[in-house]
Amino acid sequence: MKLGTVKIYSTSSNSTITLSYQNPLILYNIKILALNSKMNLTITVTDANGSQWGFSITSGTEISFKKVNYQSISLKDTNNYTVYYTLQPVYADSQAELQKIEQETDISIVPVNNAIITSPLDSAGNIAVSIQNQPISTDINSPLDSSGNIKTNIEAITQSGINNNAFSNTLATANTKQALAPPSGYPSTAQSFIILINLSPSDTIKVGDTNNQTIPLSPNQVLVININKPQTYFNLTSIYWVGATASTDAIGVMYA
Repeated sequence: MKLGTVKIYSTSSNSTITLSYQNPLILYNIKILALNSKMNLTITVTDANGSQWGFSITSGTEISFKKVNYQSISLKDTNNYTVYYTLQPVYADSQAELQKIEQETDISIVPVNNAIITSPLDSAGNIAVSIQNQPISTDINSPLDSSGNIKTNIEAITQSGINNNAFSNTLATANTKQALAPPSGYPSTAQSFIILINLSPSDTIKVGDTNNQTIPLSPNQVLVININKPQTYFNLTSIYWVGATASTDAIGVMYA
């Protein structure tokens, strides 16, 4: 058996993840991270024989499928939001080994409780805004025009969008701390959030700064870092992590 490279993708909450089998001796490890303030997500799995089964989730959840042989995984929700997922191929050396590996198929559904939304929301999932009337002072020192009216200058406020980025790093040396290293061309800072996922098949990794890696993440566990202060950014390369197995232990990163 050989494990392939972990790749991270994003899709919508109303889409289908189709698995392409160029090699008949291949299974997949799949992890899906669905996070939104309002959710009613139905996940439908179509297996190798065309049979379908499914389940629903109503809050932030990570779903992991281990060593599976599926045709597709469909997502359907009345709410529209981004869903992140990872794919890792599992290669067998023979049909006999493939059948043996399939017996290790496993599914886990883990609530993500550490993603906190601090803004008040209304019943539709929108931020609640209260506009109050304030008294206007009659003692106004603003310059007046020739007609006695107050001159006003309204300036346009522009906002720039924040792009999402995702990558994964593999541990180079066992039991040796390693800084996060975004690929060439990727930004090295985050301004809104950082999501860390332990992609190792069995090892617990530890995350922290250059001196102390003290936060343990078991396989499939997620750590969400919310950057609340405006006009501030977080250096990804200041995050260090460590694991026990080189070339196998890996960490996934999503940030914006």
